Amino acid sequence: MHFARQGFTMQATDLSPTDLDQLRHQAKTVGMSGQVITAVHDVRTPLSLPDASVDADFARMLLCMVLSTQEFHAPVGEIRRAASRPSRGKPGGQLHRVVPVITDEKMMGP
Repeated sequence: MHFARQGFTMQATDLSPTDLDQLRHQAKTVGMSGQVITAVHDVRTPLSLPDASVDADFARMLLCMVLSTQEFHAPVGEIRRAASRPSRGKPGGQLHRVVPVITDEKMMGP
């Protein structure tokens, strides 16, 4: 995780307390610990965020998890619900996702 912008608050959720500890440590290292809120969260349960309260969502590996179809659609729906809406006087929320891309021919197979 790399932080570059001042003046925003980030709420990070993850199933792993260890990953959240690492995020808090990095935020502290770059002087942004007051801007990062963390919470352990299982994506198979609803987010504890109000509707239209998020400007952007960054999903790292979320859509690569082994989930049933219903479990896959639930977190995406929650992100959509929490994302900002133009009707609230803000631009529409954004979802940024990161997924691995395998380019090594040995890993890709014949």
